[in-house]
Amino acid sequence: MINTRDAHALIEDIQSVRHDLADRATCSPAWRFTSAAPGSIALAISVCCFGLFGVMAIIARKRMGFFVNGYRKGGTRVVAIALLVTVESIYFASLWLKGTQHIAWAPLVGGAIIVPIVFLAVSRWQAAYRSEFASAGATFAK
Repeated sequence: MINTRDAHALIEDIQSVRHDLADRATCSPAWRFTSAAPGSIALAISVCCFGLFGVMAIIARKRMGFFVNGYRKGGTRVVAIALLVTVESIYFASLWLKGTQHIAWAPLVGGAIIVPIVFLAVSRWQAAYRSEFASAGATFAK
């Protein structure tokens, strides 16, 4: 049977272990930063991408005198909507895989799949845009 003195000693040992664990579990500021960095980096990249869209519009206006929005009437709308649905599906699937299935590399693979799709879609969009101008020019020439 345990007497009072032994019980107090055991309680002190338990408290000592708890304090030791609390000291070990204290993270340095660098550790907290690296834990938060993936989200912060993703947010910074997103902000930079949106900023680059604005820069692209400014450059296009200076170079051509106008900026063509990809979402417009005609054949280009089909390409733009197909691109949007495809890219967003891959994007959200990769985020779902990372968030729920804990597959950390899924966004990298998703991005690697998206890049060639975007290059292909841009060339298709330009072909549709030029086709509209060519057909409109033929209509006006008659």
